[in-house]
Amino acid sequence: MVRVRGREEIGVLLDSFSKTDGCFFMPRMWRSCDRYFKIVKIVDDIYDEYRAEMCRTRIPLYILEGSICDGDDEEFDLRCDRTCYYLWHESWLERTS
Repeated sequence: MVRVRGREEIGVLLDSFSKTDGCFFMPRMWRSCDRYFKIVKIVDDIYDEYRAEMCRTRIPLYILEGSICDGDDEEFDLRCDRTCYYLWHESWLERTS
């Protein structure tokens, strides 16, 4: 189990592009702050659709149970219908057990 850190804690970790170590913090992820989640999977590899290749992550990323993009984010020009899990940088999380 992990707790997603609070807004202020995460805010200081983000650069001017809302990224930490290249991992993008999407605007809808803010609603998960200060909530508790079960870790579903630790991600070490990601498929880069633009380059059509598998890429190894520099740091482990986490998929959290129930933390799913609904496709209605300000970052999208049109509503996305994929329903993808958010990827969480380890520094945005606090282990609770």
